[in-house]
Amino acid sequence: PGILIPEALGLGNWVKAQEWAALPGGQATYLGNPVPWGTLPTILVIEFLSIAFVEHQRSMEKDPEKKKYPGGAFDPLGYSKDPKKFHEYKIKEVKNGK
Repeated sequence: PGILIPEALGLGNWVKAQEWAALPGGQATYLGNPVPWGTLPTILVIEFLSIAFVEHQRSMEKDPEKKKYPGGAFDPLGYSKDPKKFHEYKIKEVKNGK
């Protein structure tokens, strides 16, 4: 419904979203305010490089379990500390992901 309602009301469509997401001249906006450091291509390059760096770091991990379940900052409650509980949580995650 998030994309259907605006189209049905004639408020734009997803194909032209990049036109109304930027000020004239291609300046990107965030909540109506111009983003001082970029146009859409600049933002895409920053996004691509950031994700490429993170994925490269993840791919360099030797332990296959850590590749799938990074832990650290992504496990602030320490669920992965107990291996038995960790296995149980992984099973629950798969079952709830149907």
